[in-house]
Amino acid sequence: MRMDQKAETLLSYWRSLIAEPDIPDRADFDPIEVSKLLPFLFMLDVEPCGRLKIRLMGTELAQRLGADGTGKYVDELISGAYLDRMNEMFALAISQRQPVPSASRYQVPDREHIFVERLLLPLTNGSDAVDIILIIQSFSSAIDPSAEPFLSVLNTIPEHATETVSTVVS
Repeated sequence: MRMDQKAETLLSYWRSLIAEPDIPDRADFDPIEVSKLLPFLFMLDVEPCGRLKIRLMGTELAQRLGADGTGKYVDELISGAYLDRMNEMFALAISQRQPVPSASRYQVPDREHIFVERLLLPLTNGSDAVDIILIIQSFSSAIDPSAEPFLSVLNTIPEHATETVSTVVS
C-alpha cells in the first residue's frame, strides 16, 4: 500500500524520535512539529484493561465522521466486525511495536462512500509499554478496489466486512 504524503511525513517524524529501546515516547512527540497534520490525527490511550480511549480526535476527522469522539472509548463509537478488525490492528501495533498501515472503504450515514487510509504508530508514555497509539487518517472519494467491502462507521457492520491491512512498515 502506498501511503499518502501526510502519513509519510508523520512516519518520518515518528522515526526521527526513536531512541532506545525501539519506539518513541509521548514526551518526545511535539505536536508543533507536525501542526499541519493535527486535523488528521487520532491519539488513543491504551488503558491497562486493554480498552482504547480517544485522547485526541482531529478537527478534519470529526467533521468527516460527523462527530467528535474525543474522550470516548473506541468501542462506544464502532461495533461488530469493524470493531473486531480495528482491535486486531491496534493489537498488532502494540505487540509488534511497529507502524501498521491499513485501508478500508465505508460509508458514513447520509454521506458518500469514502476510502480511508490510516497509519497506526505506537508510542510509550514513560514506561516500556505501548500506552498510546497515534493514528493519521486520510479520506478520498477515489475507491481502491483492493479495500473491499464497504464498511459503515455508525451502522451495523455485515459479518463479511473486512479491512485491508498491509504488512507492518519497517
